[in-house]
Amino acid sequence: MIEIDRLTYTYPRTDRPALDDVSLRIDAGESILLTGRSGSGKSTLLGAVNGLIPHYYGGRIAGRVVVGGMDTRDHKAHDLAALVGTAFQEPASRFITRQVADELAFGLEAAGLDGAEIARRVRETAERLQLGPLRDRPLDQLSGGEQQRVAVAAALARQPRVLVLDEPTSQLDAESAQGVLDWLRDLCRADGLTTVISEHRLGRLLPEVDRVAALSERGRLEAWGAPAEVLTRLANGGPLIEAARALGVPAGLSEDALRALRERLLAWRMPP
Repeated sequence: MIEIDRLTYTYPRTDRPALDDVSLRIDAGESILLTGRSGSGKSTLLGAVNGLIPHYYGGRIAGRVVVGGMDTRDHKAHDLAALVGTAFQEPASRFITRQVADELAFGLEAAGLDGAEIARRVRETAERLQLGPLRDRPLDQLSGGEQQRVAVAAALARQPRVLVLDEPTSQLDAESAQGVLDWLRDLCRADGLTTVISEHRLGRLLPEVDRVAALSERGRLEAWGAPAEVLTRLANGGPLIEAARALGVPAGLSEDALRALRERLLAWRMPP
């Protein structure tokens, strides 16, 4: 579904690449966690998947990205929008309209669908994604978790095959974050979506994804593989990774063992 071949990308007016020789192959229906410290290129890699890079940001690019058979060198974000849905962090700053139903309709209108089809999709999307009671609500009156759900629903209204999520829980408290992640997990599994999630809350996502891609501080692919394998290979993965290593996490954990590890990681706290 997604092929990234030796991708190197440098933003305009900078010298150091944000991504350096990154290669990944993501199969259809896979759920991928993208992790790394701030500035490691996570958002840049997501932008390369949805076509914003290089067409929107400019800069210098080498290598290639192919999504669903579409080479992003030849297809812009508008072309990819029917295939790749994107929900950004801080959704309130990204909303185009003021009301939930209008936000769900915006992308459909941009795609040129007729009024009847737009109304049908907005209604079905709101009902299926449990947003029916919010359809007529102003977006600025929603909670953070509700705003994130609306952002994802707007991305899915065009019925894409790939969902890209940039830190979907970064602005949420722990309870709201878990609610959004559980909702996303069930949704993506039901639809068989290929999902790429950039996220710092590793402990909550590790048991739910198929593979993990970890970027180094210099935008290189530091580790790529099953969650348990990546945990043991990262040199500087932050508190959760250090805790996992201290617990002696072996490679190739079963799903049940990984879930048990998740509970131990969630209970772990940094020493004062």
